[in-house]
Amino acid sequence: MHSHFELVGQEIKGFFYDSPTADACDGCGLVLNGEWTNLDFEVGPQALDFGFSYDDAALVSMKCASLIGDWPGVQLVELPRSPGWYHLACSQILSYDGRRGRLQQLRVCTTCRRFREVFAPFTACLSPGVAVPDGLARTDAVFGSAYDHPEQKKAQSPSLLVNAEFAGKLIGGSIVGLSMREGRCEPERTTESVQ
Repeated sequence: MHSHFELVGQEIKGFFYDSPTADACDGCGLVLNGEWTNLDFEVGPQALDFGFSYDDAALVSMKCASLIGDWPGVQLVELPRSPGWYHLACSQILSYDGRRGRLQQLRVCTTCRRFREVFAPFTACLSPGVAVPDGLARTDAVFGSAYDHPEQKKAQSPSLLVNAEFAGKLIGGSIVGLSMREGRCEPERTTESVQ
């Protein structure tokens, strides 16, 4: 049985970080603070309760917020122009295992010195001995790629994680648009001696 699960959401139309007040690198367009909230963002009509904007902001409906709002690690900021919608961030940060998760970091920005492309096949791979606590947690690593045009702002986002107990609570809450995948790492390779 797996001890944790990564939250996966459907796409919600719109560019959350497309705002003159979003602080981003002039060289690559990566947002400097992924927990910044665009209070002017408008979520269009949705049949979803959980999802990500085109530029990777986690967004939740009132239904989802009511379920998770008092969980440890959950940070919700109401979106005034979209009643019943919230920007979701997380304060419980866990160590990501880049080696076993096969983390790839490419194209360093000469302005902010961050990698413009960060990806891995196993984005929920935690360091050995790290357990996902109750509530919502996130990886210390962020994933995603900057656009080719720095005037288009984009965030790199952590993986959002829950333990098995809280995954069950999400399933019981029937959150539309939310799916979960088992948190795992690349299997360790061993060499066996041939006799």
